[in-house]
Amino acid sequence: MKIKTIIFFSITLILFILVTSGVCMDVYTVNYKNYRIVNAKMQRFEADELSHDSLYYILSFDIEQCNKVVSLSLGHPCLGPHVEGTAIDDIKKIKIVNDVNQNITSLFRGVDNVNYLHNDSVSDNVTTTSNITSLIKELVTVDGRGFSVIDNNYIYSIPKTEKLPEKIILYFDKRKIEVKVNNNSYIFTSLNDR
Repeated sequence: MKIKTIIFFSITLILFILVTSGVCMDVYTVNYKNYRIVNAKMQRFEADELSHDSLYYILSFDIEQCNKVVSLSLGHPCLGPHVEGTAIDDIKKIKIVNDVNQNITSLFRGVDNVNYLHNDSVSDNVTTTSNITSLIKELVTVDGRGFSVIDNNYIYSIPKTEKLPEKIILYFDKRKIEVKVNNNSYIFTSLNDR
């Protein structure tokens, strides 16, 4: 038997055994070089562990995956598609306004003790930055493994004495996204209560 035939049948046999045994192994991997932000959500929340002198908001982004790359990955466990790299069009500015259209972006501050917060609809990807300006810088960076930090949920607070935010506006080079802020508060549970 030719050596190529032996190799072909060996690989086929190994793949057959892996597939029939229930082991999740990808023959190929789907990755995306970039992402595009298509929406944002800002939701008020409460947590017993946080100070009652402030109002708390969680900010998250919906993305669209771009520039698909398919590569052979025999023997790698199933991880599913993921986004590597950076945004196709970076956020240039984020503006948060109240109901009288005053810019209150500078009032939003990061929250130090977010590590124990958890909610089933939010997952454990909860983090913060010192302010909204530093969030913009973080969103255009990539971590050491080449992954974007866009999947995180960012938590900020504003003083309780301020007017509630009405909408958040994301500015890009040639477009903007304008979204109403959800001021109906929901309760976060801590990791200790799970």
